[in-house]
Amino acid sequence: MSGRVCYISRTDRGSRIDKIRLVGARTDEQWTAPGAAAPGEDGELFEERPIAQAAEWVRARTLGEKGRTGELGLICLDSEGYAASWITSPSAEARVVSSVASAGVTSEEAGSQVGPGLSFYLPSEREAGVQALAIAVEPTVKGKGGKAELPVAAAALRVPVLAGADAPVRLLIDLLDQNGIVVDGVTSIWHAMAKVWGAAPVRSGGDVVADDSGVTAVVLVDPRGRLLWCWSHDGDLMAGGSLRLAAPTTVGRVPTPGPGDAARIVSDWIAWGAQLGIVPRRVACIAADDPVGVGEESAAYRAGQFGAKLAGAWGGAGVDLVMDSDPIGATMARLAATIADQAPDEQQIRGLEALTKRPGRVQKWMHHWLAIGLAAGAVLFMGAAYKLRASASRLGEAAEAEDQRWRSLVQASYPNLMKLSGDVDIGTELNKLINRYEQERERTKIEPTRPIVQELDTLSRALGDSEIELESITFSSGSSSQVMVIVLVPDIKAAEQVFKSLSSIGGSNIESWSPPQYTNAGTKIKGTFIGKWRNTKLPAATAPAPATRPAAPAQSPAQPKPAPGGAPAASPTSSVTPATPKLQQPPADSPESSALPPRAPKDAPKEKTPSPQPGAGGGR
Repeated sequence: MSGRVCYISRTDRGSRIDKIRLVGARTDEQWTAPGAAAPGEDGELFEERPIAQAAEWVRARTLGEKGRTGELGLICLDSEGYAASWITSPSAEARVVSSVASAGVTSEEAGSQVGPGLSFYLPSEREAGVQALAIAVEPTVKGKGGKAELPVAAAALRVPVLAGADAPVRLLIDLLDQNGIVVDGVTSIWHAMAKVWGAAPVRSGGDVVADDSGVTAVVLVDPRGRLLWCWSHDGDLMAGGSLRLAAPTTVGRVPTPGPGDAARIVSDWIAWGAQLGIVPRRVACIAADDPVGVGEESAAYRAGQFGAKLAGAWGGAGVDLVMDSDPIGATMARLAATIADQAPDEQQIRGLEALTKRPGRVQKWMHHWLAIGLAAGAVLFMGAAYKLRASASRLGEAAEAEDQRWRSLVQASYPNLMKLSGDVDIGTELNKLINRYEQERERTKIEPTRPIVQELDTLSRALGDSEIELESITFSSGSSSQVMVIVLVPDIKAAEQVFKSLSSIGGSNIESWSPPQYTNAGTKIKGTFIGKWRNTKLPAATAPAPATRPAAPAQSPAQPKPAPGGAPAASPTSSVTPATPKLQQPPADSPESSALPPRAPKDAPKEKTPSPQPGAGGGR
């Protein structure tokens, strides 16, 4: 970052910029406001013209000939219009501290919540700002056994604050930002003193005068007639204040502190120590050197008396005395050297956060673009909402037209439904009618005709063996359309061969055969085979033509003998068929379940003709 520091000197309680000092590593330039009011003369408060002139002066010395943007390391404010005090706050957060300080609530019973003089320097948030200072903690004390004893946190904190007028500085920062000057940070003279004189031991002639890690008090003489002091802990500002010095009796002499000023400072330090519970252990005094006087009249002699008085009054604390012809310039030079060539997060210089984080041109442009983006988004949403509304209107019209259409259809087909009262749901009534029609159609549904004749011809190929006695073939209809074949065979092996033939026969309409069932029937094995009809209907073109009925013989066939055991013989309508002869196809007009009468082969002797067994009648 830039190593240049802009020191601003103000008058009239900080409402007017008097001088500007631009200090760098090798530069030190000053600007004085033209037409400034003489001491004791009233002028116009918060005049904008000097601020604009100051901004132009800084811009001319910060920007190059061809540069459009510049950088300013720090802006340091003087002590005019600022005061340090303390408040009782539940938190050290910036918003909480600002609220408590702005309220200015005091209570004699509970103790003062706002220190003296703070309300005078903080009339309103528009004219002044408030900044919470660092809260130092006493070093841990070793207890018994070498264990550290931590201090107990209180319910409320005594927070030191720095408040004062900063309206002209805000305007100056805005003007610099408009001119392309980027300000990295804003601090005060007390923060600068704590950083450059309190962070490290004071050196005199290259030797370390004192080295202490506790709280350090820094006293600096302002040539304008003020004695500035602050408490620093590791370079962070804890407390601060200022005292007016007596004007020198000789014209041209710089003001120097005396023994009485030491007593006044000690009085302030006692009050601050009682509030914060911590006191400085080392004092660094930066006094103004005056080469005019000699002996007891010299500035060095008076500064030495002041340091001795201060050390004696403050419990014998060590006082480091540094003499410089320009204490403010020396402080700014050390501050510029500290921030030179360092990033803002590495310099660790605490300052006035409200002014440091003041939004500039970049932030304003970001807000403008954000507002433009939000406006564009709002326009897009309005367009989308308009389209959605138009679509909703069209959908409503289509829904209304569809409602009218189905109502007209219902009125034409079922006028009685439209005459029902408004409590009846037309859709529910239509669903009831549809369910009733579907149930009626299921009840009156005619099952397609199965190709039974064709299937009998196909099964005869597998049942034409002489060892197989056909007992019955049953066809069932309905949802579980099945074919059940019952045969008598000599043994299990023959039964398995029959099941294998039925399962592998070609051209059959039986989709699948269930596992067979075998039972003993005397000296033979009764096999029951159940197959399932195919769901698909056989095309009419592939069905074979029915065979013609053969001519009846001249002599009626002999009646079959009754079976052993007194069982009646099979009637002509029975579905029992002997195993040896081939099956004869019935005529086309025969019913689905037909009986095949037994027929003896031509070459078989009459005495060996098997007696037909009783069988179950076939039926659908």
